[in-house]
Amino acid sequence: MGGKQSTSAEPSRPSTAPPASRGSDKNLLPKTPTKTSHDDSKTTATSRQRSEKTQATDKTTSAEHPKRPSKKSEAKQDGANIVKDIESKKKFKLLVAAIDFGTTYSGYAFLTKDDFEAFQGDNSRIHCPTWQRDGGLSHKAPTSVLFRPNKTFHSFGFEAEKYYHENSDNNDFKEWYFFKHFKMKLYTNKDELTQDTIIEDSREAGNRMKAVDVFAAVIKYFKDNLLKDFTDRNDDKCYFTNNDIHWVITVPAIWDLKAKQFMKDAAEKAGISGEQLTLALEPEAASLYCRKVPVSVETTKDGGKAIAAMQNGSQYIVFDQGGGTTDITVHEVTGPDTLREIHQACGGHYGGTTVNAEFFKFLTTLLSGPVIKEIRDKHPSEYFDFMTTFEHKKTSFSVDEKSMVTVRIPVVWKDVFERLTGETLEETLPNTSYKVPKDPGLAVLKGAVLYGFEPQAITERVSQYTYGVAMQKPYDPDVYDKSKISAIRGHGGKRMVDDVFDKHIEIGKVCKIGEFEQEHDYYPLVNEHKYAYFEFYASESKSPKYTTDAKCQMIGTFSVEISKAGKIFLKLNASGTEIIGIVCEEETEKESRAYFSLM
Repeated sequence: MGGKQSTSAEPSRPSTAPPASRGSDKNLLPKTPTKTSHDDSKTTATSRQRSEKTQATDKTTSAEHPKRPSKKSEAKQDGANIVKDIESKKKFKLLVAAIDFGTTYSGYAFLTKDDFEAFQGDNSRIHCPTWQRDGGLSHKAPTSVLFRPNKTFHSFGFEAEKYYHENSDNNDFKEWYFFKHFKMKLYTNKDELTQDTIIEDSREAGNRMKAVDVFAAVIKYFKDNLLKDFTDRNDDKCYFTNNDIHWVITVPAIWDLKAKQFMKDAAEKAGISGEQLTLALEPEAASLYCRKVPVSVETTKDGGKAIAAMQNGSQYIVFDQGGGTTDITVHEVTGPDTLREIHQACGGHYGGTTVNAEFFKFLTTLLSGPVIKEIRDKHPSEYFDFMTTFEHKKTSFSVDEKSMVTVRIPVVWKDVFERLTGETLEETLPNTSYKVPKDPGLAVLKGAVLYGFEPQAITERVSQYTYGVAMQKPYDPDVYDKSKISAIRGHGGKRMVDDVFDKHIEIGKVCKIGEFEQEHDYYPLVNEHKYAYFEFYASESKSPKYTTDAKCQMIGTFSVEISKAGKIFLKLNASGTEIIGIVCEEETEKESRAYFSLM
């Protein structure tokens, strides 16, 4: 990337070696942006990771700067205090409410702070509202949302599906918007995901809306539903407002940072501020819930029997299969109320909707595409009822080989098939290849409520990506590609290479909650620079060479004002559900937190 020499008003990328006036530049030089909020020109700087060998001779010592921690334990405590400070405002909330935003079904639950403390996090005290559906009540509703032609919210869940399918003869829904199973768009379209991403509704050649508006409408529905529950109570008690609530929204562990940030943006649009919101990883929430469930019977000292939970050192696999994704993680019990992740989350698009898709293929093969299309277009209510019946049968399926699952085909399906094909199902079926045919659903939801009260219950996580910043380094023909030579020269006219990945955290590394990783120190390349500019990258590779590699993605930028051209430090914490970056100047000891947008 080319560009003119930077001015003092422009942000500068960090540098691992001091300018020529301070010594020779012998290591990393960070890459500079093509365009920034301060100016559209390019800047340069250098960086060097602090090693145990250099700490003894480094200018930054405990004697020179007593406020900076010099020991690992002090650094750990410093990091823990920063994380604690970020979460402190949420802990004073009077109620925790969790939203389990699923691909197929969604719901919410809540627990007051008083009840949590009085009953020691008893799962049975968590309140899960119910929805009326044909055949009874359900703690979750279908993740279906209906919008009017002017894109205003109409209804959600069973109500949305019932209104849409039962009024197709009376209303022309061509201008309406009906979304179902849309959560997976955040996974399948993750590379192009932004606040302006457009998604198509669930119908063939359906109408289109901004994805963030669709997600925000669902979150707002749950928020308003909870608040309405309090305001509708006919008594004189003073109940909760939105400002009293700490909201927790669950997300799949395999989601990338853009998708997680997208959910935060949708929540903000729904009236839930970042200061009252926490994202919880679905398998971790399920794991916390399961920790409260007795798993065995043990013999006490007096010879009696007692129900026991998992003991310290117990390791177990959490297999969280939802409608869209399957998350698999491995946890270990580390204390009475704590656990750690011992293998990074894995999984993919293997949720229940893939079974639905195969069932749809089966029906298409058995009955033919034209038959399915006519039923879906002209008899949507009967089509929906049959697919819903299959959904219910699927969730109650038994692995007993002797058991049989019966799904009754509606009369209209048979009528359409016989009219279009001139055959009966009884005649056709023998000639096809198909002639031989506790409540885990609330674990994530209730676990998310517990996580809102006990975020410290997770003590370690495994890094899902390799994290680093974009750098420039002196050109070495034996190491770097000639095509990466930058138009900007280093000190003494040295040729530089661009887009070098400066690694801070490696994929698969165990990250302790609240503990920042080893910091890197930097110098501005030009004494007149007033800003240091960082581009943060994530990669699926262990040691990416360039930030332009196929498996690298830029996750955000951070520009910090600096008072002098001296040394600055950057340290990262990737142990939580978001990344925290801290930049500190050596001479002034001024700290800045890297609150950057991931979109």
